[in-house]
Amino acid sequence: DEAISLDGEFRHWQEHNRDEKVRQMAKGIDRDDLFEIGVALDLVAYETVFGPWEAIKGGHGLRHPYLMLCEYVLSVCVTEAVKRGETKPIEIVYDEHKKYRHMFAEAYKYYLESEQGHPERLAVMPFQAWFRDDKDFVMLQAADMLAGETRLAPVDDKIPPLKEVLCPKLKASGHFKLINEHDMRALDLYVRAEIARQRGEDISDCGI
Repeated sequence: DEAISLDGEFRHWQEHNRDEKVRQMAKGIDRDDLFEIGVALDLVAYETVFGPWEAIKGGHGLRHPYLMLCEYVLSVCVTEAVKRGETKPIEIVYDEHKKYRHMFAEAYKYYLESEQGHPERLAVMPFQAWFRDDKDFVMLQAADMLAGETRLAPVDDKIPPLKEVLCPKLKASGHFKLINEHDMRALDLYVRAEIARQRGEDISDCGI
């Protein structure tokens, strides 16, 4: 049979070569001494909860689901570092994203402030978030591989390239979260209450 030529990052590759390349990377990180953090967000629920928010001066991080996911990953990384007894700042590297890089850097100042009452968490907070090109930073390629598998697992609009589960040891010792409508409504109420508190207003008067 004639091999199928692929597109995208594997443009002009044959399927069996692509599959073996993916398996080779998966084998390198399928270890139980590593910790995978996976998070997905329900975009339909997101538009239901945060879509009606009116724009406020300077925009707001909750108007961008990508930033919500970045913040969640950061929080879980800090929690896991504290759990493992770390006392020095960790490093966190996100995929290069020119649209949101500056916004997340600004929001990071708030994240640092929010941990002031938790010295054990503040001690391990990164000095800053780093952004790298996944073509140059191979660890991001591994993260993209796992993210792609997570993205394709619950849907039927695309067929996963590999039928087997990638990195079973890593997943067994990892963490996965689906941010659903219930989570977002709780966050919506919290943020509205916090903004109302800062403005000295009643939460019912807090228009976002």
